[in-house]
Amino acid sequence: MTARDRNAARYRLDGGLTEHARQWEVDGDLIRCRACGRGHLASKAGESFVHAADCAARSDFARHPWHDLAALLRDLPAVA
Repeated sequence: MTARDRNAARYRLDGGLTEHARQWEVDGDLIRCRACGRGHLASKAGESFVHAADCAARSDFARHPWHDLAALLRDLPAVA
């Protein structure tokens, strides 16, 4: 992997985590939608997230925020 490729991967990781944190708040084993405040336990990550009926972000957010976070974290660099 070239230095340019490593930089691009780092920017994707950092940007993805920043965007995820804008939409979701992780509190221990619970992830919350920042718009409606509804929570979703990590142990229920296989189930679709259900926003509040009046949530402004209801159609804008992913249905499986834990899996989205896990996918981002798979790109973490190895420990040096």
